[in-house]
Amino acid sequence: MPLTRGTIERLIAHSQADLETIEKKLDEKDIGADARSKDPEWRRHNATRRRLVRRLRSVKAVEEREAAALARREEKAAAAASSTSK
Repeated sequence: MPLTRGTIERLIAHSQADLETIEKKLDEKDIGADARSKDPEWRRHNATRRRLVRRLRSVKAVEEREAAALARREEKAAAAASSTSK
């Protein structure tokens, strides 16, 4: 079952919070931003966040596609109704 937009947005927020926690821990250990990519825990959380962001982008694209299809169907139905009423 696909995830809804709201669920994905909530998961992104949790993932971002987890990533910020990891970044604070790394900052306490004096590990700079450029060296974070070498930390496996940071990489795992960053990958999860990126995966969710990509998934949200695809959900937005599907929503736009479905809205456009609905608009075309309504236009077609309106045109058919107006042509039959003449």
